[in-house]
Amino acid sequence: MQPPAVQPMGLNRRLRQVGVGGTLLLWLALAQASPMPTLAKVTWIPVFTAPLKAPSSFDAAESDAALRFNDVSLLQFVPLSVPGLPPRGRLRLRIKLSNEYGDGPLVIYRSQVAWRADRAGVAVQSSGRRALRFEGKFAVQIPVGATALSDPFDMVALRPNAAHLPDLAIGLYLAERSPRVSWHPVASRSSYRSPPGDHLATRPYPVAKTERSVYFISAIEAAWRPSLPPVWVAFGDSITDGAGHLVDADNSWPLRWRQAWAHRVGRPSVILNAGQSGNRLLTPLDGPSGRTRFERDVLALRGVTGVVLQIGINDLGSVATDRGPSASAAEVIAGQADLLHRARARGIKVVGATLTPITGSMHDRDGVEPARQLVNAWIRRQAGFDAVIDFDAVVSDPAQPGHFRPGWTDDLLHPNDTAYAAMAAALVRVLDQSGLAPVKRQPR
Repeated sequence: MQPPAVQPMGLNRRLRQVGVGGTLLLWLALAQASPMPTLAKVTWIPVFTAPLKAPSSFDAAESDAALRFNDVSLLQFVPLSVPGLPPRGRLRLRIKLSNEYGDGPLVIYRSQVAWRADRAGVAVQSSGRRALRFEGKFAVQIPVGATALSDPFDMVALRPNAAHLPDLAIGLYLAERSPRVSWHPVASRSSYRSPPGDHLATRPYPVAKTERSVYFISAIEAAWRPSLPPVWVAFGDSITDGAGHLVDADNSWPLRWRQAWAHRVGRPSVILNAGQSGNRLLTPLDGPSGRTRFERDVLALRGVTGVVLQIGINDLGSVATDRGPSASAAEVIAGQADLLHRARARGIKVVGATLTPITGSMHDRDGVEPARQLVNAWIRRQAGFDAVIDFDAVVSDPAQPGHFRPGWTDDLLHPNDTAYAAMAAALVRVLDQSGLAPVKRQPR
C-alpha cells in the first residue's frame, strides 16, 4: 500500500476551517532546506527506542476508545542517546513510525522535527525545524502491523554537547480518525495533544492535554561511522521504564546511567531504555511478555553490546488468583535464564539485576516475598551473568530488610528520584569493576 502523495479530497477545506491555511507555505519552505551531504559506509544505530503496546484492557483512560485521534496534532519530546557528535555538531537521523497494533491503516498527513528549546514545556527552537518526508512525500500511510522509516534528515546542535543534547521534538498531524494506537504509556518526557487542527507550526503550541506517553514512534536512528560505539539496553518493567520519577528530568536509572557514561569521551556509547511499565516476563499482562518482546526490543537492535535485565516482580506479584504469587520463583528463574541464553548466543554481555522490595505495596501478598528472595539469590550467584547489580541491596533499608530506605519510594513499589540515582551510581561502579564500562576520560 503506497502512502498518499497528495492530501485527500476535502482536507484543504478542513485546514482552512481550523485556520491553518498558511501552514502549507511553511512546510514548503522547510522542504527547501539545504541538501544533506551523502555519507558513505555509514551504519544506522538506534539512539532512542520506545517499546510499544496496544491500548490497555485494565484502565478506561488507556482503552482503545480513549486513544483514537481525529484531526489532532501530537507534539512529543524524546531524549537521544547520542555517543558524541560528528564535526560541527551535525547529526543525520531518521525516525521509525509504527502501526504495530493498529486495526486499520495509519495515515500521518504531516510531521515535523525540531530541537526542544528548554528542559520542559512546549517551546521548540525556531531555527532548524524540518518537515519529515517518507520516500519524498510529506504524508505516509502505514499498513496494519507495519512500520515506516522517514527519509534521513540532518539536525545541527546549536550548542554541541553530548551530555546535554536537547530533546528532539516530533510533531505529528493526524487529520482522520486513527486506528488502534501503538504507544508507550510511561515515557520520561511530557507530550502534548492539541485542540482540533494542524498546529505543528502554531507558536505558542496550543495544548488541550498534557501526558507522558509516546505515540506511534518506536525508534530513532543515527548514521554513524566509521566504527560502531557500544550499544547497551536496559530491559525491564516499570522500574526500568522510570515510573515514579520526575517527568522531563533524566532521573530514571537508565537515564542517570547514560549521563554518567556520556562524560566518558574515550569510548562513547549508546544506552537505550527498553523498559515497559506493567510488563511481565512470562505472560502478557499489559502488553507483550518480556520473553516475547525481547527479540524486538533487544536482540533485533543493530549493534547491541550488552543488556541489563531487571524484570520478574510483576510475575510474582500481579494478581492472578486470590492467593499466592502469579508465578513461582522457579518459573521466573527459568524465564530469566532463557533471556540470558538467547542474548549470550548473539554475543551480547548480560548483567543481572535483583528485584527491589515490595513490602507494603500492592504486590505484598502471601508467598511473594519468599519467591522474590529466591529469585534474587539465584541472580546473586551470577548464574551465567557477566556481572550482577544488586539493586535490592542498594535501595533496601539495612534496619528493615525487604523495605525501601526511608524516603526512597512514594508507593512502596517503585523507587523515586533519590533511589534511581543511587541505583545508577551502583550500576556504573559494577560495570567499572567488571570491565564492561567504556574507557574513562584520561586526565590532562
